[in-house]
Amino acid sequence: MNVYQLGQKYQCYFSSSQKTQTDESLDELVKDTSPIMRSLAALFGRDQDLDILVFDKNLWVRRAVAEHGRPQDLDKLVNDEGSNIRATVAKFGRPQDLDVLVHDESKYVRTIVAKQGRDQDLDILVDDPASCVRSAVAGQGRDQDLDVLVNDPEVEVRMMVAKFGRQQDLDVLIHDADSFVRAAVVTHNCDKDFGVVVSFNEWITKETAKYIHERELKKEELLELEREERAKAFKSDDYCKNPSEEGADETEYPF
Repeated sequence: MNVYQLGQKYQCYFSSSQKTQTDESLDELVKDTSPIMRSLAALFGRDQDLDILVFDKNLWVRRAVAEHGRPQDLDKLVNDEGSNIRATVAKFGRPQDLDVLVHDESKYVRTIVAKQGRDQDLDILVDDPASCVRSAVAGQGRDQDLDVLVNDPEVEVRMMVAKFGRQQDLDVLIHDADSFVRAAVVTHNCDKDFGVVVSFNEWITKETAKYIHERELKKEELLELEREERAKAFKSDDYCKNPSEEGADETEYPF
């Protein structure tokens, strides 16, 4: 559950037509013993609350503060002990933060830095030990990075290189040892590459190519369906119920 969704689930706690009542409720929430309630107070973004909650002992509360991107908060949270908080800071792309976080110990944080696309960061992260970081570098499509990463030892990185369809890369990757990489080449619909793949006589290569191609075609359709489901959920009464306890990862709230 992201910050926006959490705010929606609790919108019934406040009366948008009665500002005084809302302010009184937030005054109580910011002091609540539950980190869920303090996170909710942070989500509403009153400056007086964020000034307090940026120092909260709970990392999910501090992350809710970071989501607002106030410079004074990012200055403090760039060195936070929570990797998901530092990643949130990185998403705002402030040069002074990226200068620090490009060397972060967390591969998740470094991946977010790479996705900001600064040349000086990509120059460093192209040789990162984590494949997810190198894949993010490849995803920026710089020629000098693709020249290196076309020979990367990890499949996910080479598949990302193939995505950009540079002919010099396709000529190499069509002979890749991994069938998924060769299938990614085939999706560029190059007749000579189809011939090479068929010559391998590997049905999995052709089936994978078909799957990847169809997945790309249906991406917009799936996104539209997801938007419709969210719209239906927004109209339901579930937002006024107590939150269920869900597992959390680095990108979601554990409420």
